Amino acid sequence: MRVKTSVVVLLVVILFTACSQKIEEVDITLTKEERAKIESVDSLEDILQLQETITLKHVAEGARFSLVPYGDYIAATRLKNGDFTVHLWNRKGDYLGQVGEVGKGPGEYMAPLEPAFIGKDSFVVFDRALATMSLYKVENGKIVFIDQENRNELFDAYVDTMFARNGKLYMISYSGPEGSYRVYTLNNELKLIKKSLRRKYVPQIAFLTTTLGNKSFYICEDYAENWEMYRPVVYEIGFSGKVLRTITIPHKDLSNIHLDKSQKVFLSMSTKNSFEQKSPKTYYLYDVNGKPLHEFTGFEPVESVGGSLQSHDSTLLFMEKPNRAGEAKLYIYELNIGLEPLGGR
Repeated sequence: MRVKTSVVVLLVVILFTACSQKIEEVDITLTKEERAKIESVDSLEDILQLQETITLKHVAEGARFSLVPYGDYIAATRLKNGDFTVHLWNRKGDYLGQVGEVGKGPGEYMAPLEPAFIGKDSFVVFDRALATMSLYKVENGKIVFIDQENRNELFDAYVDTMFARNGKLYMISYSGPEGSYRVYTLNNELKLIKKSLRRKYVPQIAFLTTTLGNKSFYICEDYAENWEMYRPVVYEIGFSGKVLRTITIPHKDLSNIHLDKSQKVFLSMSTKNSFEQKSPKTYYLYDVNGKPLHEFTGFEPVESVGGSLQSHDSTLLFMEKPNRAGEAKLYIYELNIGLEPLGGR
């Protein structure tokens, strides 16, 4: 009787494990032609399609930018002389002005994130230092401050980036104390409704990057203990805020991920030579289950200010240094290997 019971328990464990592993995998069918396309990639030029070139006006020299395109606008945080400020351009490149001021009053900030657009002409700026959420709107080409709220429930979150999608605001934390979370989901009234991916410990080094898909988004986490880099982990999270699966990547030297237009493949850059503009960089292609597909080396298409500047979806942004007139060209590329969409969509 004990033997039969043990066998039944063993079978249940095996079935449960098999089902769990099956859930962790996304059904990806790469045809022979698609595999040939992937293996033939020799440079970024083979997989980046130029979508738009915008000449941004009134760009400060010697500053570092983090840009986000949305609809009719290009928004950015700028770091210069130790101060972070927020700036806005229209899609023609005309400078609409600085958003708010550095300070601790209404409409002001000390350490702002890139703006997240929650409507066609309205956006929010979160201040990591003060845990305030400021709402702005563009009216007749002018930036108007609407309101500001204290968000003390996010004070210990160490939020590093955020984006809006499907009427919700998602705030991503790259580092924080033990027990804090990596993902905070807010509703259309900007009220916290869900926290996901709780930290069990605090690594000495943590690098996270985010890329968006059609039905979910991915967070790639590089972390280190005793100054030794561990194997990166990618979390797939539904727009409900629920963690869908955990994906392990075999390489230990990743600095970011980008999702291909097909939703089948990730592009990632190695940390090797990542800060050396004159040296070729190493790139990896994986399927969305973490399986390595191809590796190649090459240069970025544009010698960009501060390196490549990514948005949250399948676009990659590169901005040249401004000229003496304060104009800088912004190149917007789409990552498109030429594969059929995942699921035939």
